[in-house]
Amino acid sequence: MFRKIEESLPDKVATKPGNDQPLFTVLPPFATVFDCLRTSARLEIEYRSPGGEPKWRQVDPYHGVRFEGDWYVVGHCHLRGAIRTFSLARMVTARKGRERFALPAHFDFRRLFGSHFGIHWGEGEAEVRIRFAAHAAAYVRERLWHPSQTILEQPDGSLIMTMTVNHLLELKRWILSWGDAAQVLAPIELVNDLRETVQRMAAF
Repeated sequence: MFRKIEESLPDKVATKPGNDQPLFTVLPPFATVFDCLRTSARLEIEYRSPGGEPKWRQVDPYHGVRFEGDWYVVGHCHLRGAIRTFSLARMVTARKGRERFALPAHFDFRRLFGSHFGIHWGEGEAEVRIRFAAHAAAYVRERLWHPSQTILEQPDGSLIMTMTVNHLLELKRWILSWGDAAQVLAPIELVNDLRETVQRMAAF
């Protein structure tokens, strides 16, 4: 985590002798989360989910990650009984608990992160197939959007992208950003979810 912080700082940071103006501040949630990560201590947080009221949660923090400019901690949430991702920006209060935990032998962040599209975690995996229209296909081909992606070229210049992910929230947002240039073919639950979302947007 410190290496990530160093990479985001300028090449050189200079300060004048006797200058007591701080140049770098570690906010309380970050310092507490880092301490719990370092000491394998349970983290107690008052956490505000989007659109909800703050709730106290107990989390065994497994891994800290910086994603698109924001900091998150991945760990076991005792409220949900599963691995969840928590944004430090949504932590109203954070404190170090007394309990200690051991990192599960099956937890491998690099391996598990390979099926993510974004930062969120889910249970199980889903194969997603998306058809991109010919006018958008050129942009889709330019980069690797997901480690598992495969592309099947179509005679009309369009393409079908297939990927395996374990969470659909951020993938859904990405698909919507393409407008009518993207058509989801599978899974059916994502097809229905997007259809309902577009209908609500049209009626707004």
